[in-house]
Amino acid sequence: MSESLLSIWDGTDGESQSGARGGATLGARMISQVRGNAHLWSQVAIPKNASVYSCGKPDRALYVMESGLVKTTMVSRGGKECLLDIYVPGDVIGEASLLGRERIESAVAMSRATLMRIPVDNFVEVLDQEGLTEPRASVKSMTA
Repeated sequence: MSESLLSIWDGTDGESQSGARGGATLGARMISQVRGNAHLWSQVAIPKNASVYSCGKPDRALYVMESGLVKTTMVSRGGKECLLDIYVPGDVIGEASLLGRERIESAVAMSRATLMRIPVDNFVEVLDQEGLTEPRASVKSMTA
């Protein structure tokens, strides 16, 4: 994903925001579009202390928190676990999967959690429908 699309995605372009982490951004609009098309996503229930996804493993999906708490962590070069973030309902997790790389962090449920799992290809399909992507060849090279 290009830097400009990332800033549009998370609302860091300086505009005022509202909502769980900053609000009515392009990301929130796209999630609303995906939610309206049940064939594009699946609901997953993650027990407390279970993994949503793991560092070093490919996972071509992003997740939207519906309930519970999930933390993301990385292991430092020195072997210490570093807390990156704690996610609450409404937050999007794993959006770096849009870049097509393996995970550099792990996500673990801190409590029983329910998430929407959206495969990257399905999310890109919604972006295409909204006219928010470059020609398909560019998107494929971005996610390949």
